[in-house]
Amino acid sequence: MFWGMPYLLIKVAVVDSLPPVFVTWVRVVLGAVVLLVLAQRRGLLGTLRGRMRWLIVMASVEITLPFTLIAIGAGRGCHRRGADVRRSAGAALRSE
Repeated sequence: MFWGMPYLLIKVAVVDSLPPVFVTWVRVVLGAVVLLVLAQRRGLLGTLRGRMRWLIVMASVEITLPFTLIAIGAGRGCHRRGADVRRSAGAALRSE
């Protein structure tokens, strides 16, 4: 149940006319704040010195880009088309 909750919330946010980039920004910033607080409490922020460029590249490619594409897809109804394909494929397999 909890696994799909973020995707449901993204769908609700995008359908209620929030831009997908804003939804991504809020999601990434909230996650970053939580992780920075936890890292600071454990005294691990010093280990990031000299690695910020690669951290930003990795975050852009692995987090920001996919989250933005997920939000854009939720706004366009791509999940419905995927469900239609799965349903028709299932029907084709059952009829054989």
